[in-house]
Amino acid sequence: MTSDLWVTLYEPHSLNQMVGQDELVNMFKGYVKDRHIPNMTIAGIAGCGKTLLMKCFAADLGFIKFVDDQIIELIPGQFYLFNASTDRKIENVRTTITRLAHKPTIGDLPRLIVLDEFNYTDEAQAAMRSLMQECSNNVRFILLSNDPSSIIAPIISRCPIKIAQPLTLENMKTIVANIQKTKQFTITPEAIEYLYKLTNGDARQFIGELQNACTISNFNVQIQHIQIDTTTLMTAKSILEISQTDYYQAKDITLTIFSKTQDAKGLLEKLYEAASLTKFSEIMPDNEIIQRRIKERIAEADYRLTQGVNPIVQLDAVISYIQLIKYIPLRCPRAK
Repeated sequence: MTSDLWVTLYEPHSLNQMVGQDELVNMFKGYVKDRHIPNMTIAGIAGCGKTLLMKCFAADLGFIKFVDDQIIELIPGQFYLFNASTDRKIENVRTTITRLAHKPTIGDLPRLIVLDEFNYTDEAQAAMRSLMQECSNNVRFILLSNDPSSIIAPIISRCPIKIAQPLTLENMKTIVANIQKTKQFTITPEAIEYLYKLTNGDARQFIGELQNACTISNFNVQIQHIQIDTTTLMTAKSILEISQTDYYQAKDITLTIFSKTQDAKGLLEKLYEAASLTKFSEIMPDNEIIQRRIKERIAEADYRLTQGVNPIVQLDAVISYIQLIKYIPLRCPRAK
């Protein structure tokens, strides 16, 4: 049964359909051509396409195909994809992974075992290292990780790290255009850029929020239709960045979030946290001064909320201050 979720409906089924990760995609196309499968670790943020890359690689090798969004094995036992975060202990390596690794392979290619969200305990990783040595002739392991810092050095030496980059704004525009080939909707360039900033290169979240915005807007998406239930740090950072150049757009976004959450204090707290992560000036001393002044202004607004003032006025005042701070002298004039 075909899913009605866009994130599944528009999932690529071959390396040629992948959007983004051009360097990795070209590398894996070379592996398909040469009939070669290496051990490796692929590191990158959630939603950048690591798991999709593995599925497309397996499909192009002829191990699997997709029918109604479901994976169908073409060569049984040649491709396994596990969520390695659900069972991190050594017993899983000694039983499930070891049993699969020692099964006879079919054809001229080694078995491919992909461990997604790899976060095994050190003890389990030590067992994995031994298993990799034992099965080096007929099994290849590819580890997918959001943060490879917890992977032990002996594993990294056997599975060298390749970096999957966050998807770019241009990648997201391509994804939107691909969906528009079969789904009738419009979206403003500003809405695409805002949605990209909110999702921070996570294609899975981008597509999910795009579908939600289409439903809300009757398939005519503008910035105010992009509604994420909670204010994330990246949302707050986006507001601070937009405030520097477009007061009205930043105000619309802020008030849209407030109208949905009714949590001005929570939004101010996220803006305060995001101020330290936002660039307001290319000059480092000036940038730090502006960050501190904006945090001071946000703290003022937060205090005034406790006194029962209008939250919309306080949010608007913060946005106005960020827009105007470039006209305020950053340092006291030298005394004569």
